[in-house]
Amino acid sequence: MGYTNSPMVVYTKLSPNHSGQRTQQISRISPHCVVGQATAEGLGDWFSKKSTQASSNYGIDRNGRVALYVEEKNRSWCTSSAENDQRAITIECASDSTEPYAFKDIVYQKLIKLCTDICKRNGKKVLIWFGDKQKTLNYQPKSDEMILTVHRWFANKSCPGDWMYARMGDLAQKVTTTLGDTAEVPVAEPVKDTERQIWDYLFGRIGNAYGAAGLMGNLYAESGLRPNNLQNSFEKKLNITDEEYTKLVDGGNYPEFIADKVGYGLAQWTFWSRKQALLDFAKDRGVSIADLQMQLDFMWKELNDSHPAVLIVLKEAKSVREASDAVLLWYERPADQS
Repeated sequence: MGYTNSPMVVYTKLSPNHSGQRTQQISRISPHCVVGQATAEGLGDWFSKKSTQASSNYGIDRNGRVALYVEEKNRSWCTSSAENDQRAITIECASDSTEPYAFKDIVYQKLIKLCTDICKRNGKKVLIWFGDKQKTLNYQPKSDEMILTVHRWFANKSCPGDWMYARMGDLAQKVTTTLGDTAEVPVAEPVKDTERQIWDYLFGRIGNAYGAAGLMGNLYAESGLRPNNLQNSFEKKLNITDEEYTKLVDGGNYPEFIADKVGYGLAQWTFWSRKQALLDFAKDRGVSIADLQMQLDFMWKELNDSHPAVLIVLKEAKSVREASDAVLLWYERPADQS
């Protein structure tokens, strides 16, 4: 087949780090995070060094400028997987240098446009995000379908970062809508997707399955892994739902949120100072108090700032029980510890 490059490119510096022409047709797109607010030129200089032993087809710098480093006809060295890179257009995106490696809005919006352009030029009408590695890799896309994949599936990395990982479904939906396809976009089931997001987040940071499972088990016991979960006894007492309570807090119509001594969210935050900090954290990000990514980031901040001993246990635990007990006794500290 014939190959073209994006007309959105404003800077080109071709890297020697690639494997020549693809042996597979393009059927995937893999967004990455640079882990730094890079410029197109800076990233190009890095990829131009043979010693770097890495490259991507495109880059989107901190100002939203699109750069070309490896032509689409060639396989880049980007996702630690020859099988994936042979099929994928890889895109490095400027990001914050610390977790969750957030993109500036101008970068994310340009990523949507670039993915749309890639799909159009390669004859694709749908961009799909399944949110599951095995389901994705076992799926045989139709000739007009493009699949999203991520670096973390092929290496022990956070890439594309939890900020972008949480938006992969949104990226697929926006690109598909722009492409003009009205069919429902295949995605993972909502509950399983939430569980997957929480597990990937915890395991990606803790690096120990026992620790991640111990912490996740506590969150399940507290909230059923529902970030909008209101303490059940209070829900019944006031005859209010999780959704109604969340809407009141988000709208600034429930000033009692801080001092009502009622558990809320993944970790059922109850004490006034922790609920105040949670609310401030959500406002600073401009998201709902029930935003899953925000609550995970807040919990991780709490663990790092106030419970470093718990983190040590989570990272070194030799059993789920050891990790779970540390979370229960030192972080959650519920009134009933049975």
